[in-house]
Amino acid sequence: MPHFREGTPLSTIYSDIAVVGAGASGTLVATNVLRAATGSVRVALVSDVAELCRGVAYGTKCDDHLLNVPAAGMSAYPDEPTHFLEWAQRRDGSVGPKTFVRRRWYGEYLAELLAGAEKRASRVGAELVRVRARAIQARELRDTGLVGLADGRAVVAKRVVLALGNFPPAALPGCSSTAATSARCIEDPWVPGVLDAIGASDRVLLVGTGLTMYDVFLDLHRTGRGPRVVAISRGGLRPEVHDLSLGPPPQPRFGETSSLSDIARAVEEASSVDAEWRRTIDSVRPLTPGIWNTLTLEERADFLTQWRRKWDVRRHRAAPDVDATIRSHVSNGTLEFKAASIVRIRARNEKLHVFFALPDGENHEDVFDFVINCTGPQSDYRTIQDPLVASLRAAGTLTPCPLGLGIETDATCALTRADGTPSETFFAAGPPTKPMLWEITAIPEIRVQAQALGVRLLEDVKPQQAPVLV
Repeated sequence: MPHFREGTPLSTIYSDIAVVGAGASGTLVATNVLRAATGSVRVALVSDVAELCRGVAYGTKCDDHLLNVPAAGMSAYPDEPTHFLEWAQRRDGSVGPKTFVRRRWYGEYLAELLAGAEKRASRVGAELVRVRARAIQARELRDTGLVGLADGRAVVAKRVVLALGNFPPAALPGCSSTAATSARCIEDPWVPGVLDAIGASDRVLLVGTGLTMYDVFLDLHRTGRGPRVVAISRGGLRPEVHDLSLGPPPQPRFGETSSLSDIARAVEEASSVDAEWRRTIDSVRPLTPGIWNTLTLEERADFLTQWRRKWDVRRHRAAPDVDATIRSHVSNGTLEFKAASIVRIRARNEKLHVFFALPDGENHEDVFDFVINCTGPQSDYRTIQDPLVASLRAAGTLTPCPLGLGIETDATCALTRADGTPSETFFAAGPPTKPMLWEITAIPEIRVQAQALGVRLLEDVKPQQAPVLV
């Protein structure tokens, strides 16, 4: 790994704004900067992925993977609410406001937005530079940020946005060394081709029962004939389903002086009336960032401990077609849900022996051909060992959230340094900013953040000139 001390590497890419990460969050930040540019500004979009604009979520090739929000709610622009719907209808005239379209379409939509913004920006002297390389370290300079790349180059920018998206799940507990290194224990289900060895005659354990597990199950059964699956989580809770018969949510009966625990409790109390809890959550969604910011660290920890899973399965709902498919597999015995937690996993005779702790305190052993980690993305930046994150953490530029939710930032998305001061150079966007905003894992919130951050970045930068390094 190269280290940058005094001066610059032989190959340095200068820009006004560098966006590290080209998934949905990074694409939307870059698009908003280019879209709002009125003069010369240079934007570097840094990523080592083959296809920009997709990320994990929208890079899927599985047609059974659908958006979890209807088409009418997926515009990339807050001020143009029907933008995506109209795009999807031009592609397929049968798409309506309540259609849950294929998720890979959204990656194509984002790619078109970026290309269009780049073309428009070129007419006012703005420029997008695509930098195909992995960012492995970064540091603050006097008035700029430097991002070191794995190929030995560096990007120097007046403002740097970390749009790092979602990291792979945290390692499964209790794995023996043999199990952990076995191809039968799959820690990251999104690695291309990693599921290809699983056959219809296999028996598979999916660890986690959220939307990630739904995606993996659908991928395993995309040909119409897949393996027998058991899915486990501590509570055994599954995502609820969207109800397309409901109208717009009412005015919220909660205010920003409420707590998320109050709301979660009300949702649970109303859960016997399907429409009521859905409407309660949908009505309060715009208020949750403000409510979250009124909570003390202890109150946030209490919410995460007592209510998070119950909140998540109601807040992050499945598309009706996906839910129907899952239910049909449960009915025919292809899929079984259980409440259990893993104690240990051992590899023996080409099988994985899994020891569970059940809710009643009893232990249970079962045998599987494959175990797949579907617990969802890792967000604890105290333990993430990505070299870029590690370098910023060691320098005190990046402060992990003590609750393991992401990166500490201020209200403008500037990174909070270890000494409590905001960085003038480094910003974050998307899921890593959950400690400040809580609701920032879906497009309806990310698009608002990306637009505001794009405006802020343009206000900060001045006409392009080579910065002075010290």
